[in-house]
Amino acid sequence: QLEDYTTQMDWESADWKQVEKILHSARKELYSYSPVDRGANKAVQKAFDGVMDHIQAKLEAEYKKNATAKEQLIEQVEKLCEQEDLNQAIDTVKRLQAQWKAIGRCSYKENESLWLTFRKHCDAVFQRKGEAVAHHKEALAENQSKAEEITKKIVALSKLEGDELYTARSEKDALVNAFSEIDELPRAKVKSLRSSLDAAVKAFELAISNQVKRSQMGAWDDFFRAGELLNSYQLAALKGEDASRADIDELLESTSRWPESGLATIKQRLDDIEQGIA
Repeated sequence: QLEDYTTQMDWESADWKQVEKILHSARKELYSYSPVDRGANKAVQKAFDGVMDHIQAKLEAEYKKNATAKEQLIEQVEKLCEQEDLNQAIDTVKRLQAQWKAIGRCSYKENESLWLTFRKHCDAVFQRKGEAVAHHKEALAENQSKAEEITKKIVALSKLEGDELYTARSEKDALVNAFSEIDELPRAKVKSLRSSLDAAVKAFELAISNQVKRSQMGAWDDFFRAGELLNSYQLAALKGEDASRADIDELLESTSRWPESGLATIKQRLDDIEQGIA
């Protein structure tokens, strides 16, 4: 799948957020298939590492290009701190901020550093005019409200159950991504807002884990129930009584999850019983 993806991808117009997501999910999915024999897995791991390195190299090149573009904006905004025409300087800062938003992603650490430098110079211009400072504070308050609302939504998702909880994983990922895209948060609130988000995400992942455990236990309950029905079916046949497999068929039809090899075991047992009856 990864090799096909790299071959078919138009890297000139790639969705780099999706590329990041694919790198993360591919690595997570590969390591979910465990345990495996280390010797037999060497070739697979080598091929996987090769295609992942290829995609990562494309991503790193995009990061570098975007970092260069942001450094150029930093040079421009720094010069505005000494510009005499304050209104023109503020208009230019707003235009540069819009350009910053349009630039793609860099690596997290580099982006944080670049953003802090860019914001410092922007703040220096805005602080020369009270109205601009007030506007900045208003934007921070709005961003804080967005961040808090995102966290509340993830908390609400973690309270879902069954298939609704499983299907909510993509929504949770979208919310986390939306949080990361918030341009700026109040400095005094950044730590607490991110801690709240982390706690909400952990609660969601725990809910998923618990749901998986409940599903697995339910699968074993259905498996043992099938065993009881098969025993009754076989016993009735041995006694020469009218043996019906209706309950067994109903259980097989209504159950979608079984322990590993459980369904095959039940069907084999049923075949063995019916061969004995015949």
